[in-house]
Amino acid sequence: MSQSAVRASIIALTLTLWACGSDVRGSLDADAADTVDVSGDDVADSVAPLDTVAPDTAEPDTVEPDTVTVDTEQPDTVTVDTERPDTEQPDTEQPDTVTADTTPADTEPPVDTYVPPAPAPTPGDLLITEVMIDPAGVADVFGEWIELTSLAAGDLELAGCTLTNGGSQLATLSSTAGATRVSPGARVVLGSSANPVANGGVPVDVAYAGLVLSNTAGAVVLRCDGAEIDRIDYDAAHWVILPGVALSYSASADQTAGANDDATRWCEATAHYSDSDAGTPGAANPACPPRDGEVDRCALVAPLDFSAYEGDVTTLFGRIYEAGATDQSPDIDFIYFLRAEAGAGPRGTEPAGNADWTWRDAVPTVGWDDASAPGEDQYEVDLDGLALGAYDIAFRFSLDGGLSWAHCDATPGDGTYSVADAGHLTVIDSPCVPNPCDSPPGAWCDGDVRVSYASPGGCEVDGGAPDCSYAEQHTDCAYLGGACDGGGCVGTARLPAVGELVITEIMKNPRVVFDTLGEWVELTNVSADALDLAGCTLRDNAADGHLIPTAPPLIVQPGAQIVLGKSTDLGDNGGAHVDYAYGADFNLNNTSDVVVIECGGVVIDTVTYTTSGWPNTTGASLSLDPKKTTAEGNDVGSAWCVGVLRYPDADGSEIGTPGAPNTACPEPVDRCRLVGPVEAELLDSQPFVAVGQVVEAGVTTATAGTDPDPLLLAEAGWGPANTSPISDTDWVWTPAQPDAAWSDVDAVGSDQYLSTVAAPAEAGEFDLAFRFSADGGVTWTVCDRATGTPGEDGSQNGYQLDNAGALHVTLRSACNPNPCVDPPDGVCDGDLLLTFEAPGACALIGAALDAADCDFPERTIDCALLGGSCAAGACVGAAQPPAAGAVIFDEIMRRPAAVADFFGEWVEVTNLSDAPVNLDGCAIHDDDSDLHFIDAADGALLVAPGERLVLGKDADVALNGGVVLDYAWGTDVTLGNGADELVLDCDGVVIDRVAWGTGVGLPFPASIGVAMQLTPSSFDAAANDLGALWCDATSAYGAGDLGTPGDPNAPCPAVAGVCRFQTPASATVPEGDLYTARARLRFVGLTDRTHGSDAIVGVRVDLGLGARGGVPDDTWSFTPATADPAWVDTAALGWDAWTATVPAPGVGLWDAAFRVSVDGGASWLLCDRATGTAGEDGSQDGYQPARAGQLESTPSPCTGAVCDAPPAPSCAGDFAETPSDSGSCVSGACAYPIAGREDCALRGIDWTCFDGQCVDTSPP
Repeated sequence: MSQSAVRASIIALTLTLWACGSDVRGSLDADAADTVDVSGDDVADSVAPLDTVAPDTAEPDTVEPDTVTVDTEQPDTVTVDTERPDTEQPDTEQPDTVTADTTPADTEPPVDTYVPPAPAPTPGDLLITEVMIDPAGVADVFGEWIELTSLAAGDLELAGCTLTNGGSQLATLSSTAGATRVSPGARVVLGSSANPVANGGVPVDVAYAGLVLSNTAGAVVLRCDGAEIDRIDYDAAHWVILPGVALSYSASADQTAGANDDATRWCEATAHYSDSDAGTPGAANPACPPRDGEVDRCALVAPLDFSAYEGDVTTLFGRIYEAGATDQSPDIDFIYFLRAEAGAGPRGTEPAGNADWTWRDAVPTVGWDDASAPGEDQYEVDLDGLALGAYDIAFRFSLDGGLSWAHCDATPGDGTYSVADAGHLTVIDSPCVPNPCDSPPGAWCDGDVRVSYASPGGCEVDGGAPDCSYAEQHTDCAYLGGACDGGGCVGTARLPAVGELVITEIMKNPRVVFDTLGEWVELTNVSADALDLAGCTLRDNAADGHLIPTAPPLIVQPGAQIVLGKSTDLGDNGGAHVDYAYGADFNLNNTSDVVVIECGGVVIDTVTYTTSGWPNTTGASLSLDPKKTTAEGNDVGSAWCVGVLRYPDADGSEIGTPGAPNTACPEPVDRCRLVGPVEAELLDSQPFVAVGQVVEAGVTTATAGTDPDPLLLAEAGWGPANTSPISDTDWVWTPAQPDAAWSDVDAVGSDQYLSTVAAPAEAGEFDLAFRFSADGGVTWTVCDRATGTPGEDGSQNGYQLDNAGALHVTLRSACNPNPCVDPPDGVCDGDLLLTFEAPGACALIGAALDAADCDFPERTIDCALLGGSCAAGACVGAAQPPAAGAVIFDEIMRRPAAVADFFGEWVEVTNLSDAPVNLDGCAIHDDDSDLHFIDAADGALLVAPGERLVLGKDADVALNGGVVLDYAWGTDVTLGNGADELVLDCDGVVIDRVAWGTGVGLPFPASIGVAMQLTPSSFDAAANDLGALWCDATSAYGAGDLGTPGDPNAPCPAVAGVCRFQTPASATVPEGDLYTARARLRFVGLTDRTHGSDAIVGVRVDLGLGARGGVPDDTWSFTPATADPAWVDTAALGWDAWTATVPAPGVGLWDAAFRVSVDGGASWLLCDRATGTAGEDGSQDGYQPARAGQLESTPSPCTGAVCDAPPAPSCAGDFAETPSDSGSCVSGACAYPIAGREDCALRGIDWTCFDGQCVDTSPP
């Protein structure tokens, strides 16, 4: 086919689609990407050249891509999908593709076809084929589902159709809740939840809401466009309704609408889709097993010939034997579609087909055991209501749900009924008909309880005469607010007065049940008397209102609650305990409404709720804070909150406390988090410390430490894994105390609390959480861990089960904790040392497995390779593991570019000590699970003084990017590209640790393909904690990444910062006297680590003095300054203070300035004074001599002074002090140091100092 022919075919197809109603615009061009709008969004969809066709960008297809196949033999064909238009679900497949032949002519892409909307079903198009009425694995409200099968020849659209249960509940199907388009022969599953976790594993296609099926009797009705499409009506008498078993329409039954009305064509599902529930949702049903309608034998057992008074109830017993069914167990055996009935009819008549016979359903005899009748099951029925006369009685059984019956006389047989063998019943006149018992005894008082008797009473025949009994009725007069006197209640409850009844809870919008069933209002009696609501009205300010009848009384006790609602039925109203039902008379608007309780024409209380300033609730009540329970306190929305407790007798869906005291409205803390432990391995009952942090404005923000407050409470708790600490009562909580050592430098405004918690006493998996209360324990905020994601810091996004701490608890035993911690001493074999490493492997031994046997791993070390020899079980004179800080990390490649991280990660370490060290046996790890113990050949991984070693993942230079490793750790340790840490640990001592990430001091270099290097002037185990002292490497190695593995690091560029000469601006000091000056400096990542002054290796600060008007140079004298230990940067966040003191130089005028180096003196920043003008803060605009500190050194008053006349000895308490013979001049005065000092009291109890000498004061 030629190019023009292909183009003509596509254009013709496009025009056809346009004519059919699709919105297609644009042109099909062979030279550029064609644009065709088939999405209906008025924007042309791009159609790229061959093999690059993009899907529609508005609402793309969800079916296979359209394909155009062109070959060189047959005429080209265009194949277009006809399943769904571009208005369904978003396209999750690959773009449409075009496969063309090799001729240049085939260059046009295909075009999506327009698929018209599917029609709504009409009667007979859909068949209800499977229903899960009573799921066992999950609650009905989540696990019910209905399967429909399409009988139509074309697609159908379910959107807009409705489901009902034959009652008032109705669910409308929507395309937003699933795929509502049904193809011919397809099965679609409708369910109350599309979440397979919540619904028990059901593959629901379309979810609905607002419909719950009855577990005993009801209907399933599907309607579309007002027409009933299909319906089934079920009941427990004719349908087998079992928990966890779906009703399955037989595959062998007639598959047409109406045929599924017959209960005998349904059976219980047998295939399980979960551990608890059986059914085949979305799959073909099996054929129901055939049913044998013939009964092997049956009989009427008792009574066989008797008389009964008119109105008496007589129990008849019948038995059935069915081989393979009733003989399965001694008890009653369940037989599918078995029905049993007993009946009575005119004496001497056949029961089969006789309309004069009366039949009653029989039930299995409780506690039946077939020991007296092997293989038989017994059924019974109460027979009453027969008129006077003579009757035959019989049983009948059906094995096919009542389609056919076997009638049973009093003689056991094969189901052949004989009139002669029927049971006989004669109904005779009863002295109890009509009932003569209409004269009960008079009422009397039993304390405050009125005892009366119901009329008419019960009548029984005794000796041919009626015997009357009357049921007692008890009325608690005290409950009615009164007392019992003379057989009557006096002084009973009264009508409420204004403010004595307070509206305290409102359920206006239930979630699971309809508003017409689940709404309710709670009232609380705040008076000291019992109140009677009979005759009161519940209303709004419009037409809604319900008058409570004046009788019987409707009492609410002092301090108690009463609930008025739509329905008292727990099954209908969602599980609320409603005391009084007002039905349809009163309705609550879901957004804004008025609730008024009025008694005797007086308004007792009113609540007006709106959408502004009031909680917005669905499935939860509006709950009044208990502290605001007054008729005035409930007038404002801020006094109300959303209920938090679930109905106690519901399925966990509706929330509120109807009829019970309200919980306090939350006053949560601003924010809190569980700090740790994130995960812990513990023994049973083992104590451990849990750490939590909290932010509460005005409390925790007072100081940088922890700020105790009597209302701020903290607790740590644990509970079963994956349970909620908010609602689960199995959680155990332990009080926490303020952390006295806490400083909030890394979490400004927060306080830290510690709790010593005992681990659970049993083994298992447990969650850990913290909780805080800002109101003395009334309201608790539960906190999980921070995830590192904004908005997910502990309690910020609510408690998340996945972010709880984890406790793994094991039971103590001879091997737990592991006792194998003391290995045997080493053994020498020449210079070879055989060592035994701890911990060893522990095995339980002994008959009771109550003893431990230890097996320690062996290791051979060549002491000669370590520079020593083996003697007395040890290497003598050999290199030892490093001390803390002796070896540091100074270069780290965590993000190689030339090779994958898996091969190319490495670190460099340097020995800062003056002796060789051995890293063998040391551990490299992070704070999580990465861990590797260095296991060098012959036990030696030596690092000479000042030497560098390179350790990494893979030693193969062909794979690792060309770095030569001294040791490879394999896959045990991975260096995080974001936040991570690296620790060198030898014999349990941390030698060095570097943590990189995003916190204060942590913004380390993170360039891809570039190692980060520590600047040489800061080679120190503390200095390498600071990201500001690291920089990107600049030299290439191996495959092109940058770094100096094994070679010296290049100095890093000077860290940007600012410094200033702080005080004094000017000073006059005598020559030789001390002059003190102060400086401040700020370097991001260095001076902002704490609120105090941060002394950091590599940071130097000097005070210089030089000639007036000059720039500091080699002619100046410099004296090192020290960090001010008393400095707190509250008023200058991020700044550090340094101080220097020097003797004043010779007489004259001098300039004073500071200089700062953050690279160990390699470069300096000169600091003059700040002017207060922006950009002129000390070093910001370079050194300005005019802003130097000014010092005038004046002649010393001590010039020529000779201090050689010391004062006389003196006393300082009991001490005799003798001055030195020579002193020094200070500010013109001589000062003599103490040369001798004696404690006179040491000479004896009566000795003391007097006039500079020790004297004895004892009596002569």
